[in-house]
Amino acid sequence: MRKVKWYVPCLRQHREKFVELPFIEEFTQAKDIGNLENQYHKLLNVDWCKHLDEEVFNNVYLFWPQVLKYKDAGEKFVFKELADFALRVLSLPSSNACVERIFSVMNCVKTKSRNKMQEEMLAAILRIRTYSSNANICCYNFKPSKAMFKKFTSDIYTKMETDTRQETQHEEDVFEYVEEFDVPCLNVL
Repeated sequence: MRKVKWYVPCLRQHREKFVELPFIEEFTQAKDIGNLENQYHKLLNVDWCKHLDEEVFNNVYLFWPQVLKYKDAGEKFVFKELADFALRVLSLPSSNACVERIFSVMNCVKTKSRNKMQEEMLAAILRIRTYSSNANICCYNFKPSKAMFKKFTSDIYTKMETDTRQETQHEEDVFEYVEEFDVPCLNVL
């Protein structure tokens, strides 16, 4: 994370050379470096204090989206490529703890006894658990909306049966196709 500090909107005259910024090779192509460097130097030509309030100017996560939206007098996005580059760098996770946390929750949800759970259901449960955890919402206090109740009908089971039938039919079609070949390694029975 120490490398990312160079993307803080420090617009003073003495700042790092563009080629010394971290992650340039990882996030750009050689043909784009000249354009990015040109935009990097043009940042000093804009009086950002006129366009942004102090809170935005001093917050890297608020500053670069504003730079991305900035247009010159000709309604041209002047810093689009540079802001895209900075936002990609800033989107890097500082650790893989979040991913590890999700995998931990997934291992609790999809157990050996629930091994036939479809990806769609698993993803929905993970989203709900993650949202509830982040918002400090307990499942006992959750109040479903009327729209949720309307969607909770027997149709959700019919859709699952239809999906299962389609999957079974697809498997049968594949088996029939493979059986047409008289190759021992493709023998399905």
